[in-house]
Amino acid sequence: MLELYFFRDVSDYNELCEKTKNAYKRNSLNKRKVKIVKTIFLEERVMRQYSEEIKRDNEFVINNIGLMKIKNGVWNCIELKAQDMSLVIMADGYPYARFVALRM
Repeated sequence: MLELYFFRDVSDYNELCEKTKNAYKRNSLNKRKVKIVKTIFLEERVMRQYSEEIKRDNEFVINNIGLMKIKNGVWNCIELKAQDMSLVIMADGYPYARFVALRM
C-alpha cells in the first residue's frame, strides 16, 4: 500500500512539486494510505496540458468519479500517468482533482 502526501486545490504541477518537496523536507505526518484503483496512461502532450491546469474539470476525473472514495481509511484513487510524470487523484465527488499527490 502506498502512502502519499495529498494537497487540496493545487493549481499546477510546479505548485504540487513544491508542496510535496516541502512535506518530505519537514517529514510531515500527513501522509494518506492510498490504493490505486485505476491507472490511465496519457500521451506526454495531454499530460503536460493537464498538469498546467490541475484544478480545471477533467474528463478522466469525471469518467471515474465513482471509483474515488475513502474506504476503511484508505484513499481509493486514480492515477494519471505519462512517461515521466504520475499524478494520483482523489476527486471527492468533484469533476476535477480536488486532492492530488505525486507518485515518485
